[in-house]
Amino acid sequence: MSIDYTNWSSIYTEILGLVLNGTLQEPFRAADIRAVSNILKSNGFLAKHAVGNPGGLNPYFIRVEEGLYRCLRPPLVR
Repeated sequence: MSIDYTNWSSIYTEILGLVLNGTLQEPFRAADIRAVSNILKSNGFLAKHAVGNPGGLNPYFIRVEEGLYRCLRPPLVR
């Protein structure tokens, strides 16, 4: 799998920021994101951008189980 680390979604970077600053705990659901921020408007963004998504979209998340995700980290971000 090849990931373009230069073209991260602004929604993803905001979600990752929430995780890194401790506002959002992993694993998370779409409802958890909406509870702490208004950046996510639909449930579909997480599934559409999970590793192995059928549309071939840039992956930003790892699906832990149905509806539950962790952020995929670019190199040097832990």
